[in-house]
Amino acid sequence: MKKLLKLFVTVGLGVSALVSSPSANATAPVVEILGEGDIYSIPTPPYKLTWSKEANKIAVDQIDLLKTQLLNSMAALKQAGASTMTTTYVKNPRVYIDPKLPANMGFQAEIFQLHGFFASGKELEMTFTLPKSTYPLANNLVHPKATPCALTTFNSQLPLCSAFTPTPKEYNDGRLGELLSVGPQNVLALGRYAAKQLNVVLSHKLKYSVKNGTMNCPDLTKSTNGGLQAQVRLNFQSALWGWTTKINAKTITATLIFNKPNLLQAAKDYGLNPAG
Repeated sequence: MKKLLKLFVTVGLGVSALVSSPSANATAPVVEILGEGDIYSIPTPPYKLTWSKEANKIAVDQIDLLKTQLLNSMAALKQAGASTMTTTYVKNPRVYIDPKLPANMGFQAEIFQLHGFFASGKELEMTFTLPKSTYPLANNLVHPKATPCALTTFNSQLPLCSAFTPTPKEYNDGRLGELLSVGPQNVLALGRYAAKQLNVVLSHKLKYSVKNGTMNCPDLTKSTNGGLQAQVRLNFQSALWGWTTKINAKTITATLIFNKPNLLQAAKDYGLNPAG
């Protein structure tokens, strides 16, 4: 199920080749960056997407597998003599947590551990760490309903241990939510790097060519002692984020504009196949 984040350069300027000859009397070069705030304008789960039958089938199969692993672990603790169980969660610092989301949709943990206890209160040496696969983080949406809980009916003061399972939509929304949470910072860094490259090219009046949205300036690497790459991505698009660049050869200025996100297109590009 693992889907790698796909980054691809879009065909942008529609110019097969262009050699610059900026005027010596041009104004000071400026590379302006616009729209940085737009890339954070991403809705949070639940998304207004209707997932395809294929996507829901994959989600159901994965949820069933995770539920089976959880119930088997509970049964093993009970078989070893445990009468109660507690769950501890390992916090996940990599993914955002929206305080408005229900606890099961906040991706608050990367893994959780099941601890069994004898009737005497002594903890078993046996523990289980779940889910067995931590990708995607939506796997954590299958977890124990309550902690602590009873593994036997002899302890009537605690709820009986059982598994919480999300709906297929919640699971698919969760998968997309994880992917969306790691993109803005990466794209911001890439865009700012492109702006830095472009500023050097224009300020030093270096010759360059442009093809399919990518600037090529061999002298860029030389003038920065290898500090900057010769290829500048003027137009770039990942699954959800990207930017376009406009160059004014007369004023030797440029504007790099971050694109607003397209949630539906992102879901399609990530292979989650929304129906609409």
